[in-house]
Order: sequence, then structure tokens, then C-alpha cells
Amino acid sequence: MDRTLEIAEKQGKTFLAALIVGLTLVCTLFSWRFYAWLNESTPTPEDWNRAAEIVKAEFLSGDFVAVTPFWATTGEKAFVDQELPYRYVRWIAREDWPNVERLWVVSGYDRFRDRDVFLSGNVVSERLENAGPLQIERFRFENPLKGAFVFHERLSEAEVFTQKGKDTKICKQRRKEPDRFDCDNRRQWHHVGRKDVEIGDAVRPVIWAHPVAKTDIHIKFQGVRATHGIVLTHGLSLYAAADPRGKEVFIDVFVDGRKIGRAVQKNIKGWHRMEIPFRKVSGNIHDVDLVVSAEKDGRRHFVFDGYAY
Repeated sequence: MDRTLEIAEKQGKTFLAALIVGLTLVCTLFSWRFYAWLNESTPTPEDWNRAAEIVKAEFLSGDFVAVTPFWATTGEKAFVDQELPYRYVRWIAREDWPNVERLWVVSGYDRFRDRDVFLSGNVVSERLENAGPLQIERFRFENPLKGAFVFHERLSEAEVFTQKGKDTKICKQRRKEPDRFDCDNRRQWHHVGRKDVEIGDAVRPVIWAHPVAKTDIHIKFQGVRATHGIVLTHGLSLYAAADPRGKEVFIDVFVDGRKIGRAVQKNIKGWHRMEIPFRKVSGNIHDVDLVVSAEKDGRRHFVFDGYAY
């Protein structure tokens, strides 16, 4: 009986040793293959430079560059050196592209996963080229949205003020930083200004407008040329959305003094979109007043953007 147990124990140890060796070989092989794939898929600085040169050589007014995946920022210097306008985006087809006639998509790591969805819209692929593991593809919008009034781009032209009851306070515009308006020097977060933030799977140019409890923040634009409507996009920082006590933030939209809609930012993460069509709005030149408010302002790190068209 003891001899039988001894044999069984030896066989078990042999099997365990073989299993460990087998698993080690599998893990080693997987690691090697993953390393090889990563090495082949990772663009070098020369690849990024070549991609930027390809775009620059045929870049026209009305063009823009989208880089995906949004976390692949190692090649940013190449686009800066070529003075190209660009953004890092995860989902190309989900984005708005106002005033863009041709979109250059520079993709790596096989991450342009919504290409077919993008092509199902009003876009045509015009050119495709590679720079190492990078793919550079140019698309043309068949019906580009021209002449849109993009809020973050025109923020320096706005009038910004706060209103609480009958009390109105002008937010001071900085001379050396004209797209920032300080509403309270004692509280640095209480300002309206342009920022680039990572939110909603993209790096976005946005307008920071942290609400103040029971106080309206007005961002007012004059002479806005638009005939169709207004698109608003908005979101909270991850830190803000994680607050279980966080309250909603509102953007009320007034056109020529009349309220035409409201966007509601719930206490959730992500990047959200709302379109407000013009109804009973006459003419094509308007005053647009975007009013940000909240009942409570704790951890309301709120940003938005949008355009009138």
C-alpha cells in the first residue's frame, strides 16, 4: 500500500513539474510574440515625422488631422513642428467636424475601428498611405459643415458675466490670455476659459465653466451667423462625476433674448451631445447667450463646447 502511494506521489510530482514547464513555455512564447507584435506595431519618431510630412505636403485650408488611438501621443511633436491642426480621438465617426472639408486620419496599432461606420456617412476616402506601422488616410466630406460658429474658437469675442438675482458682475478678460475670464480672484476655479482636456475618449478643446451655486454664468456672443440651430457638447471630469453627491449642471440657450433650449449635464462621466434646432427664429445674425448654472457647485468640474450653424 505504501509502495502504491509512493508511486502515485512521484507521478503527481512528475505531472506537476511537466505542467509548470509547459505553462512556462506557453507564457514565454506568448510574451515573445506579444513583444514582437508590439515592436512591429509601435511607430518610431521617424514614422511620425513621415506621417506628418505626408499630410503637410497636400494640406489645404479646411483640412484637419485626427489621430487615433487617442492615447498614442508620442508623435505629437511631429504635428506641432509641421504646424498642423490636430486632435487625438478614439471614435472618429462619433465626433462633430464643423468647418472641416477634408479629414486626415492618422491611425496606429490597428485602432481605426470605426472606419466602416465613418465611411457609411457622407464621406469619401481619397488617399491611403503608410508610414511604417502608421496608416494615413484622407477623407472628403461630401456635404461639409462650413461657416459654423465654434464657441471655443470665438471665446475671446464673448461677453462673460455672472448674475445672481438683480446683481450682475462682469468677469474680467485677461489681456495676455484673451480667452480666459476671471469671475472671482479669490477662487481660481471660478473662471471661464479655453482648455484642452481628455474627456470622452478624446483630447478636446473645450470651455471650462465651473458653476457657482444659485448663480448664472453668462457667455454671450454677438453677431453669430446661423440659420439652422445650435449643437452643444458637454461633460464632467472623472473626479467630478465620481462624487455621489454631485448635482446636475444646466446650460440654458438664449437666442436674441428668447430661450430655445436647455442641456442637462447629469452626474455621470462621458461626453454628451444635444442639438437644438432653430424654431421661430428669424434672420441669420443673432445674439447667443449660453447660461451655465447649478443648485450646488461642489466638485462641478464642468466643460462644454459646441457651435451655431
